[in-house]
Parts: sequence; C-alpha cells; structure tokens
Amino acid sequence: MGKRGFVLIGITVGLMLFVGCVHVVHVPGNAMNGRVETISQGIIGVRGDDGRFFYFQTGWETRYVPNRLPGIGEYVQVTYSVDGPTYVGQVFTVLSPPSPPPAETPPPPPGPYIGPTDPYRGR
Repeated sequence: MGKRGFVLIGITVGLMLFVGCVHVVHVPGNAMNGRVETISQGIIGVRGDDGRFFYFQTGWETRYVPNRLPGIGEYVQVTYSVDGPTYVGQVFTVLSPPSPPPAETPPPPPGPYIGPTDPYRGR
C-alpha cells in the first residue's frame, strides 16, 4: 500500500465526513401555524391553530419573512427546534397582513332621565 492507497483512503474518509455533515445540517425542523399574541425581548408567544400556546425564544439567528418582526394578531408559520424545555424559533413567516384594530363600540343610547323628579328614586 503506497501513496495511492493513502490518498484513496483519505478521499473516502473525507467524502464520508462531508456526506454525514450534510445530512446533519439539512434535518427539517418542526413547524406550526398560529397567531402572534405576545412579543417581548427575545420571546414571541404564538397560539397555534389547535389552541395550544407556545413561547418561542428568538435571537440573532432567527429569520423573519418578510424582514421584520411579526405584529400582534398576525397569522404566522413558525419553524422551530426544541432544545431541552426551550422552543427556539428559527424562521417566522408572516402569512397574513396585520388584523385591523377592533371597531370602537358606539356609546349606549341615552336612557330615561333619572333625577329629582323620578318617582322610583327613594325620597
């Protein structure tokens, strides 16, 4: 076994390591859809379609599509990983525009006059 054998073994081992690393990097994460309910420093709270609530930790590796934080009430798809008890948000994709603010309810109509001439007012 000369130089040619060592080179062949080196290329084979290198190729096996490369293929092994590629498979580790491209493992798909978990995904869920839901509405954003809370936003805090480093944490986004999302209520899923099934009613469960999740807090996702965010950081400098978290990506946002489009390139902004999702707003409260927006419908998002979250790709995340689980690191022990922590859910780490990797990609937040906004699927809908922000929900409109709730309509203001008009004041109730004026009721009957309650004053000194009211017969039901105890005197």
